Amino acid sequence: MLAAVGGNLGLLGRYTEARAACAEALELLSGSVSDKIRALAMNTLGLAAMHMNDIAEGRRLMANSIEIAQKLKHISEAAYRLNLAELEFRAGDIGRALEYGRETLDCARATPRHPCLGLALRNLASFLLVFKNPAEARPFAEEAFALLGNQGEFEAMACLPQWVVFGAFDGRFVEAAQLIGFIEANRGGRNGMLDPTEHRTYDLVPEMLEAELPRADIERLRAEGARWIRSEAIQFASSRLVPRPGSVRA
Repeated sequence: MLAAVGGNLGLLGRYTEARAACAEALELLSGSVSDKIRALAMNTLGLAAMHMNDIAEGRRLMANSIEIAQKLKHISEAAYRLNLAELEFRAGDIGRALEYGRETLDCARATPRHPCLGLALRNLASFLLVFKNPAEARPFAEEAFALLGNQGEFEAMACLPQWVVFGAFDGRFVEAAQLIGFIEANRGGRNGMLDPTEHRTYDLVPEMLEAELPRADIERLRAEGARWIRSEAIQFASSRLVPRPGSVRA
């Protein structure tokens, strides 16, 4: 119970409280046979440590949670691997993030309809974009957008920052500027609700746009995108940015 409470506190951003709840859960579980709960508590502690910039401790705890889940052959292994890949990404080790991101995807694919598959695909695509490898990233991004889009608008919106980047890499600067306007108006841009993976992906673009478009045009295009509703932005990305260059657009 305390481990679950810690997990919920972590989702709310209350990392100090989450850390305390999970540490207490681990102490109470000392000598217990509940390895599944122990792994959950360790992973939540690892996430709290990551958010508090204690990278070494977060890495140790997440690795321990993965080891336990792997021995149990539990579905949570992919989720714990996803978090470790994110930790390495935040720590700036893109090579490790890519390695763990690929392992996460393999793990998620091993279970039919795994709930982490969409995020595993999205994150791996983002890591590859930051590594400036859009060709390898694109198939993962396409699959993630299709999969998460089927789960709802909120889930699909998590993919939009990377389609801004693909637009810029593809030379679709007008479309990229329009979609940036929507993201900034609805997800807070670089100072709002974007998670760190989305930030690093999104931050690749403004300099590229400014090299290709006059500032006045960028501001006008962003203002157009800012007026869209979610369904319009998702449809725009689907029809104008997801199709590969040279293909017929809807």
